[in-house]
Amino acid sequence: MGVHRRLVGAAAAALVLPAGLAQPAQAQADVEVLVVHGLPGAVVDVYADLGDGAVRLIDDFAFDGENNPFPLTLPAGAEAEVTVVDGAADEGDLSDPLIGPETVTVPDVEAVSLVAHVGADGVTLVLNAFVDPVDPTCTGNGALVFRNISGGGSLDVRLDGEVVLTMVNPGGGEDFVQVPAGTYDAELSQPDASLLGPFDLEIPAGVVTVVYAAGASNEELEPLLIVEYEVGETDKGDCAPEPTPTPTTAKPVPTGVPAGQGTSTGTGAVIAGVAFLGLLGTAVLVAARTRRQGA
Repeated sequence: MGVHRRLVGAAAAALVLPAGLAQPAQAQADVEVLVVHGLPGAVVDVYADLGDGAVRLIDDFAFDGENNPFPLTLPAGAEAEVTVVDGAADEGDLSDPLIGPETVTVPDVEAVSLVAHVGADGVTLVLNAFVDPVDPTCTGNGALVFRNISGGGSLDVRLDGEVVLTMVNPGGGEDFVQVPAGTYDAELSQPDASLLGPFDLEIPAGVVTVVYAAGASNEELEPLLIVEYEVGETDKGDCAPEPTPTPTTAKPVPTGVPAGQGTSTGTGAVIAGVAFLGLLGTAVLVAARTRRQGA
């Protein structure tokens, strides 16, 4: 099994727009955009038109290329007409597109992945925008995001034999979970069969690891595309540790002197209470970057 992987740090995605793709005049928040090639075996060119004509954004874009995913920065709210063509086409020839032209509006979020992949029918090629989680993970944990961009069936994700994500739909379904950092034996499976793996999957602390299962069918799920990016760790908010239980102070119950007696000693019961406070930590997830790895 082949794995195409890239690790992109926080600053690596801060690329400016290519020449010819000028930002709108009005100030907008910047959005980190990853253009992801999810079509194994195809070499394509990607064009974008922000209103002043189509400009080739990515040349000779390949699933296993060093430029996959391709990071850039766009303003929130920007509209671009995106066209994907065969990489063998002459520059500027958009007459026989593989995808598009399709109008894409950049959402007002911190980070998004724009993915070219096969649809659920295993034939139609589509563009799909995924909002990438950017919140820090709980200390010692990493986040796993699984995106099923194949044309096969729904898939489970197993780590060390345990199902952690269940029945993620093909054609662009996704799910996520936060797990302790480590290297796992990972599998993609259906209830009655293991379809891919086990394979080593490293999930570092403070990192979002995005696994893409691409291909036209369940029989074509490899190679995988694994995209990683750093988000950091936190022990605040839902990740705060449970506080140590604190007992209340015991107070004696006052004793009384029976009427008609000069002196008497009464025995009082002592009441002590213990209060326990607990906070339920909720897994925080928050999407790609690349080294090659053999199965």
